[in-house]
Amino acid sequence: MIGDKILEVNVLNPGGITNINKLNKVKLHQQVVDFIEEKVSEKVEKRLELEYLLKRLSQLRE
Repeated sequence: MIGDKILEVNVLNPGGITNINKLNKVKLHQQVVDFIEEKVSEKVEKRLELEYLLKRLSQLRE
């Protein structure tokens, strides 16, 4: 990550998630991506809420 930007998610690293998937017959890589998408969505929602509150505060000051 750089700042609030995700540049890369390596879910196919040698010996990591790929082997976990094979050994446990799961799709851990999908769980990782789903988790990241959820966190990004939460952050977007919080940012939108903050923008709304700042806009509302500005309107009240007028």
